[in-house]
Parts: sequence; C-alpha cells; structure tokens
Amino acid sequence: MPDPARRPRLLLTRPPAAAAAFAKEAAALGFDPLIAPMAVYEDVPSAPLDTAGVQAVLLTSGHAAAVLARRTLDRSVPVLAVGDATARAARAAGFLDVTSAGGDGAALAALVRQRLDPSAGRLIHAAGAERAFDVAATAIADGFQAETQVLYRSRPAQAFNPAVLAALRGEEIDYAAFFSPRTAKTFAKLISTANLQGCLGRITAVSLSPAVETALGQLTWARRRTAAKPTAVALLATLAASMSDAAPEDGAGTRP
Repeated sequence: MPDPARRPRLLLTRPPAAAAAFAKEAAALGFDPLIAPMAVYEDVPSAPLDTAGVQAVLLTSGHAAAVLARRTLDRSVPVLAVGDATARAARAAGFLDVTSAGGDGAALAALVRQRLDPSAGRLIHAAGAERAFDVAATAIADGFQAETQVLYRSRPAQAFNPAVLAALRGEEIDYAAFFSPRTAKTFAKLISTANLQGCLGRITAVSLSPAVETALGQLTWARRRTAAKPTAVALLATLAASMSDAAPEDGAGTRP
C-alpha cells in the first residue's frame, strides 16, 4: 500500500508533451506524477501537408497533432481523433473542428463510417511510422479514398533517465500507468536489462487496455489493473479507484 504520509508517486510512461495533460489531471486526484518516457520521437522530413480536397484528417496520437500543426497552416480542416487526449492535443495545436472517437483505432474507424461520406473528399491519416491500427486501410475497405502520411518515427528508450532509475531503486513509486503495448514492452525490457524486477513489488501497474496489460509480460507487481475502456478518462478512474484500494469492475480482473 502507498505510504499515507505522502502523495502516491505515479510513473507515466509517455513522452513529456503527451504526458503533461494527464499528469496535471493525475495531480488533481492526489498523485505525484513522474514522467518516464519510453520512446523518443523524430520528425520525418517532408513537404507541407496539402489539405486541398481533404474531407478530414485522422489522428491516432497526440504527437501527430503537434507535428501536423507544423506541416500545415490550415486549422479549419476537420480532425477526427482516436481519443479525448489526442483531441485535446489537436485543439491545443489550434485545430478548430475536432471530434473524438473516445476509444481506440476501431472506434475511430467506426466514427469515420458514422460521420463521413466516401464521396465528400479524401482522408489523410497523419501518423507515426509505427502504427498499431491501420485506420487508412480500414477506411479504404469502407469505400473511402484514404492515405497515410507518416509525420514522425519513434524509437524505444534505451535506458531509464536518472530520476526514474533512482525512484525505482529507492522504492518510491506506488503506481505506473501504461498507454500502449509498445511502451509497455519497452518498460519491461528496461526493467530486465537494469535487473530491477525486485523493485516492482510495491507498485500497482495500470494499463489502458488488455493488449497493453499483456505486453507487460510476466513482471511481478503488487497489483495489475486494466481500465474499463481504452481512454485516458477510464485510466484515470482506475488509478483513482486503485488509490482508494477499490478496483473498478473492468472485466479484466486483478493479477497479484
């Protein structure tokens, strides 16, 4: 159990820009966030993005929203975002017409089918080089003219930063939040490489989805929790429930 004499420390495995809004909301719930980036992002050089004739831009990450804003001056192009955090990032980047699918890639594909018309213009999926879900291919199968524009690539972190390493070794972490299978796998690899498996016994791991939880592998935690839905809001709710030692009924169960 977290030490009641201090705010519980929450490890966030997202890059700083993506983690900032979530960290603020977690702090409002009583957590002390510590950002531990599991990926490093690099822009892919390309010409400015041409939005002429584009019915909508599809976004599956907050980082894509930031890069998109650097590649086009058109802030009026409609944006469909995979979830609320990505939608917030798009609005913060200045885009005026933003709709959130409130879920995962499949939810975004469903929103495309619901809101858009195959005859009304092409779609662009502004994305990273590594994608868990090919939303453009799904849109094409649904009759849309769609393409993927790769705006950035990411590479896994090679080591924990010093502050995170010290917090893990000092058993100062109470919770760890995981947002994607790729970053969960990277975390598990870094833990093994640094021989820190024994430092996880007091930490509750909270995952965005069952796929993310599975990617953590066989690491032994104090508790393992999975959000009811693959959204930042659901993940925050799971963290809040875990902090009060009352896990939500998310159907994923708990593994000691």
